[in-house]
Amino acid sequence: MLSLIATWTLQPGHEKAGLAALKRLAKKVLAEEPGTLVYLVHSPDPAMDSLPRLAPQQVVFFEVYADKKAFLAHVTGPLYQGFVARHKDLFLCTTVTGASGETVTTPFVNVQFLKRQAGFLRNP
Repeated sequence: MLSLIATWTLQPGHEKAGLAALKRLAKKVLAEEPGTLVYLVHSPDPAMDSLPRLAPQQVVFFEVYADKKAFLAHVTGPLYQGFVARHKDLFLCTTVTGASGETVTTPFVNVQFLKRQAGFLRNP
């Protein structure tokens, strides 16, 4: 299995539209990507006192894939790529030079790959 946490940042004023788009994406991933085992999208809970405090525009993903192949199928596949193409203006973005020398603008994502040590997932 391959697990990760990813953090994106919504553009101020686009929180509602961004979260709605992410909810639609999560439903499509569930329906169309069987190698994606867990795909949870979270935003800060203002009722809780997190330390350090997250910016209200941050979105945190917890994802688990069957293997590296399933992860790569997700990030290079039509759902994710189409989502980024349609909705990147809702997120803080970065511009980089692609492998072919082209300019690519994409949401700025902080990813941490995780190694499971213990625990479980209980179905409520």
